[in-house]
Parts: sequence; C-alpha cells; structure tokens
Amino acid sequence: MKKIKLKEIVEEMEIQIEEVSSYLNKKTGEIYSLRDEEKRSVDNENIFDIEVEVIEKAEEILLYNDYWIQLPTKFDIHEWGIMNDFCYTIRDNYLRDGCLNAIHGSGAFRMFKDYIYRYDLREKWFKFRENVYREIAKDWCERNGIEYEEGEVKEEPKEEISYICESERLNIREVQYTDISSIIEWKSDPLVKKMALGPDIEISREKEEKDIWKAIESENELYLILVKREENIPIGYIRINWLDKNHLFGWLRFVLGKERGKGYTYEGLKSLLSHLLKEGLHRMDAEVYENNKVALNLLKKLGFKQEGIKREAHFDGEKYLNIIVLGLLREDFIEKKLNI
Repeated sequence: MKKIKLKEIVEEMEIQIEEVSSYLNKKTGEIYSLRDEEKRSVDNENIFDIEVEVIEKAEEILLYNDYWIQLPTKFDIHEWGIMNDFCYTIRDNYLRDGCLNAIHGSGAFRMFKDYIYRYDLREKWFKFRENVYREIAKDWCERNGIEYEEGEVKEEPKEEISYICESERLNIREVQYTDISSIIEWKSDPLVKKMALGPDIEISREKEEKDIWKAIESENELYLILVKREENIPIGYIRINWLDKNHLFGWLRFVLGKERGKGYTYEGLKSLLSHLLKEGLHRMDAEVYENNKVALNLLKKLGFKQEGIKREAHFDGEKYLNIIVLGLLREDFIEKKLNI
C-alpha cells in the first residue's frame, strides 16, 4: 500500500465545499472529487448531462472498489470550533475578546473574516488552521490504517516588522494594534498627563483603538513606537502630523512611557529627524508646556529654536501655563553638528 502525502490530504480538505465529496484511493494515493449530481448518477439512469467516464469513476468509488475511502468533510472538521480555538491563542486580552465577540451571533464567519483582516491576524489564522487540519488528517489516516508521509512542516512565519529607522539602542516602527495596552499605560501615567496631555484627557481602549486605526489609515500622520532593541519592548511613542501633502512641514509630539532618564527620547528623536530630513523634511514644529523643562531642553539640544510664547494657553488643573512654541529647520539640525 502506497504511503500518502499528508500535504495532499490537507490541501483537499481545505478546498472542499458542501456539494462536493473527496475520496482517497488507499492503494494508489489518488484523490478524486465527486459532485452530488455525479454521485446520484450511479443510481439514476436518466441523467444524461454527465460524461460516461465520470459515471464509471463514480461507480468504481461508490460501489465496486474497497480501496476508496471518503476524506473528512466540512461537517467532520467543525470550522467554527477551529475559529473559537484560534481566538484563545491571541495573547492581547482586548483583541482576544473582540475575536470571540465576532464569532458569536449572526454572520459569524463573515464577521471573523473581517476581524482578522482588520487586525492583521490573517497569517496567524492561516497557519493555525493549517496545523489543525494536519492533525485532523493524521488522526483520520491512523483510524483508517493509512500510512502517510509527514513532509516538511512549515515554520511559524516570523512577524515581519518594518522599521522606519534605527539607532544604537532603539528600533522605531509604525504603531500596531497590539500596542494599545502599552499606550494606555503610558497615557494614564500622572506625569505624562501633567507634562504632555492635560489633566482632563480621556483614556479608554475604544478611544485608543480609533486613534490607532485613524493613524494607520491616514497619509497625514506618522504614529511611531520606540522599541528598546535589546529586550524588544516598546517604551514610548512619537507622533508627527503632516501639515502639507508633500510632508515638508510637520508637527511633533512624543511621550516616553518607560526607561526615563537614560537618553532614549533624545536618541530616538535624533534618529527620526535625521531620517526625515534626508527624505526632504523642511521644518518641524513643536510645543511644550513651560513647566516641562526636560522636554524643552531636549528639543533645544536637537536644534529646535524658541519662536514664541502662547501666554497662559494651558490650564493644568491648578494654574494657567504658557506654551513654548518651537521650530526646527534643516540648518538648525546641522548647526548642532547632528548628522543627516
């Protein structure tokens, strides 16, 4: 009896539809599919629109050959159960709950498809589904006394991350949905609220999700995450709103949520500004509350120059504060002997 390639069984299982049944010849390894009307032709002599060869093959499979055995059907596979199991493999609590909600209720399969597309979970789903199908196929072969060849098992695809730029200790990448928990933690920090956001800013998962989604879809904003390279952990973000369609003029905001006092913000901003200036950036704007001396000195170290003051333009919950207005041109950056 010929050994069957497990990959071929899995591939046939993946493309099955309800109106078609697939069969395996245990002796030759051949796989053949029959439509419902082709199966009915075996018992109905009045069907004239099916080729004789197909009818003869259907008779061989269904009536006369003990070597043919039907592969697992859609009803045996339980696709919804596989989707449910996949949801529980998602580490992020928010994404996991959202995935489970998507498959409970009407239109579960469509909602699940939309969800994994929206949150960039498709590759993980396809790999998970393929592994489940392989296990079903192996169990089916063993129960039916069929020898099979495992073949090469594909490694879990490594998540491809595109870095905007890098520095000695940092990688800088675009924001992802899995950053939501970190961003909420950073923005909820009392110091961040006091020095950057304001005391009355609303922080919620729903708001941050919409904010990330909007940034990812927009051509007018860069929402970037500072990642500490050695440990591969996010430690802060940089946001740039473009003020023109050619990305010559931008408005800068930034927050360091972890590892403060170690020079990471300066290192990240220096690397990013150098990259953007090479790409054609002409001017970057920034604003700082007057009590945020750390951010003010950092920006001036990078070449930003104070251009004005918005008098008492911010209320921190206790008193009115001035907002310092700064700007950076290419020559300002070079003047600080910072490489472009």
